[in-house]
Amino acid sequence: MATDVAAAARSGNTWHAAVPAGTDHLRITVTPTAAAVAGITIGGVPVQPGVESEPLALVEGTNTIPVVVTAEDGTTRQEYSVVVERGFLDADATLSKLSVTGSNLSPEFTSDTEEYSVELPSGSTSLTVIPTTTATQSELDVDGTSVQSGTGHALAVVDGQVVKIAVASADGTARTVYSLIVSVPAPPVTDPAPPACGVLSTTSGWAHGLHDGNFQVTMNLWWGTNARTFRLFENGVLMATVPLTADGVSAQNATVDISNRLNGTYAYTGELVNSAGSTATTTVAVKVADAAPGQPVVRVAGSGAQRTVVADLWWGTNASSYRIFDNGVLVAEGALAPSTPNAQHVETPLTMASGEHVVTAVFANHAGETSSKPLKVAVP
Repeated sequence: MATDVAAAARSGNTWHAAVPAGTDHLRITVTPTAAAVAGITIGGVPVQPGVESEPLALVEGTNTIPVVVTAEDGTTRQEYSVVVERGFLDADATLSKLSVTGSNLSPEFTSDTEEYSVELPSGSTSLTVIPTTTATQSELDVDGTSVQSGTGHALAVVDGQVVKIAVASADGTARTVYSLIVSVPAPPVTDPAPPACGVLSTTSGWAHGLHDGNFQVTMNLWWGTNARTFRLFENGVLMATVPLTADGVSAQNATVDISNRLNGTYAYTGELVNSAGSTATTTVAVKVADAAPGQPVVRVAGSGAQRTVVADLWWGTNASSYRIFDNGVLVAEGALAPSTPNAQHVETPLTMASGEHVVTAVFANHAGETSSKPLKVAVP
């Protein structure tokens, strides 16, 4: 008795064989000791002496295949069994090891951690990964390409690329994908000299003549060795860092928006930086004098007790809110939509008792508030 997959060992009328997991079938050959027999069946299917059977299906675990030999007299029968042990397919879908050539994984590899970063030397264009499966029969691929467990697989990479390593269990029930996030630092930059000197300027007052605390600071390097970074300082404190594209000695510029500064004087200094050093820019000062709202003008319309208080800011820095007072008592308030330097207008009805009244309007914004001149109103 013999099989085409594994050797069979005899014990009485039983032959035993063990085949690897995943073996779907085998063939059995029976060679009788007698020169002639009436017939042979394997698994109930007749076969010729010394000729392989058709493929016999196997399942995981124990497979018992009956073999019957009938003697030449047609009556005498001898029954045998072939017991085939087929291994079980593994359900594991993990890696036991993962490494890359020329670098290290971060964090250190463990089977249950699925995402890693790897930094390659500057200018690298390729990476070799060496994944090893926990179960020998697991299927393994790197970015969709089938690879052999424990062997190196080289692939082209760029900075920021994510390499996917997929492991599928032998039994098809599980799949794990490990990710390698590749970092390739840019080659070091070498500039011939520190940057040339940049010139600072501002747009304070340009739009409408008001120094209201909203403006831009612009740096212009008209010609000379370029910078890669511009740093702007306000009263000695770093407030903005702007990356620049170096292009030999071509002109460079950078603009920083400044907003909502209170009244006061602000000194702006800058610094241009490249790989060879840094150079201070010129200095520019801005005096903010119009941050608070312009002064509103108040009037009272109507007659008798029923009046309308009207407050107008004809031109200037706008307010975001207003308050109306009658004899020092708040009688109305609300929000305003700033649109400097356009006019702002408020009307509010007011019942005024007989006697002398002093009416004022206060317009306010983030920088402060401005009161109208008091208006005296006599109500009969």
